Amino acid sequence: MGSLTTSAPPHLAPSLSTHASHNTSTSSGVGLEHGSGGNHSRGNNGGNNNGGGGGVGGSSNVEWDMAPPPEGMYPSKDALLQAAQNHAAQHGYALSINNYWKTQQRVKIACVCYGTPKNTRRLTDATRVRKGRGSLKTGCRMWVEGKMLPNEGDRWRLTVKEPRHNHPGVEAERLSVHRKRTQGEAVERWIRRLWKENKKANETVDILKCKFPGVRITLRDVYNARAKITRKIKEGADSDDDDDLGANVDDSHMNEFPSGFVGSDDDDDLGAGTGDDAFRAAASEDASMLDPALVGDAAGPPSPPFPQAPPQKQQQQQPRPPQAPPPQPPPLQSPQPSHSNQHQHQQQHQRQHQQHPQHQQHQNQSQPQRQQQHRQRHQQRQQHQQQQQVQMNQRESNPSQDQEVARLRAEVSRLQGMQNDQALQIGRLQIENEGLKFEKERLQNEVVKLRLQHGGVPGIS
Repeated sequence: MGSLTTSAPPHLAPSLSTHASHNTSTSSGVGLEHGSGGNHSRGNNGGNNNGGGGGVGGSSNVEWDMAPPPEGMYPSKDALLQAAQNHAAQHGYALSINNYWKTQQRVKIACVCYGTPKNTRRLTDATRVRKGRGSLKTGCRMWVEGKMLPNEGDRWRLTVKEPRHNHPGVEAERLSVHRKRTQGEAVERWIRRLWKENKKANETVDILKCKFPGVRITLRDVYNARAKITRKIKEGADSDDDDDLGANVDDSHMNEFPSGFVGSDDDDDLGAGTGDDAFRAAASEDASMLDPALVGDAAGPPSPPFPQAPPQKQQQQQPRPPQAPPPQPPPLQSPQPSHSNQHQHQQQHQRQHQQHPQHQQHQNQSQPQRQQQHRQRHQQRQQHQQQQQVQMNQRESNPSQDQEVARLRAEVSRLQGMQNDQALQIGRLQIENEGLKFEKERLQNEVVKLRLQHGGVPGIS
């Protein structure tokens, strides 16, 4: 497949953080850095920086064929992803997981420039605070599919769905995806150790390339690692124990680099000694990821000192004076009511009774009116008692209704019991039927076995 000479759109930033995303068309871009000197445009700003990190459209004499990964079968998903990423690194691009299907048996692997940037917050040039922060997405449609085949022993098959890109290729060192694959915890610990020894950033890059052959690391990675270490120290999550560092890595090469070492002959590729502008351009991947205090002149003053964790105040423990035993509370005694309290309570109750509206109305009535009310209440009570007596007599004279209700209830209970017994009987018969079927099959198997053993003997049919 021939190389593409399409220039990258101007909104591409030279460096963006890379992470594999599981959302459709929302996979993060990948940071790009140009390893060779030359002019480049940073985001939407048109300034030129010599020797700095360039965007996708940076000058390069290498032409990449941008060929897709070869189709084939792989023993696992990790093996498929590893092979596809290795192929992409050798052909000028990088891949990222763009989407998982619900079954987790298919995966969409797309170019890091796949899709178009989304303005989810609907920002404009007037409302945007962080200027010049473009997206790496160019609308590239290249993607491949990984699919698990249960019939093939759960092996994975890679199929190319769209092989064409719409952007030129770049070196693997300019792609943060490929750089991070060659780095690890050991590299980060060595960056920490060299920083404590006041090594400059370009010295750290060259020492790490000698210590770890094949590692891809740039000045920007060193500054990002230092910013990460600074945040850990401020949060108190970083330990100051480097005793196990020298046990795993041979540091005999440390003596080969004197204190005044400024780099090898290819320091121009790293941006060393090119001035403050190029140095800061190579070290400004993200304002939130890089501490401004860590940016300095590579050819001038030494690197900033390694940050120290704030000392913790030690509280002097003073001997406690002997404490006296707490006083015991007096025993609880039940209060004894006094005669004066009882008298006061009776008087208060009497006053409340006299203030009641019915009591006042009763006092205002005359004697004949009171007697009339008493007679009416007495008559009402008598009528109520007579009604209750009539109802009781009716129940005693006609008990058939209650007896009928009781008889019906007993009949319902008897029928429910019979129904339950019948259900139990049916279940028992079904179990016996299953047992008879099993016994019949067993006897048939015995007959077949006897026939096979005595095939020609008469009398056995």
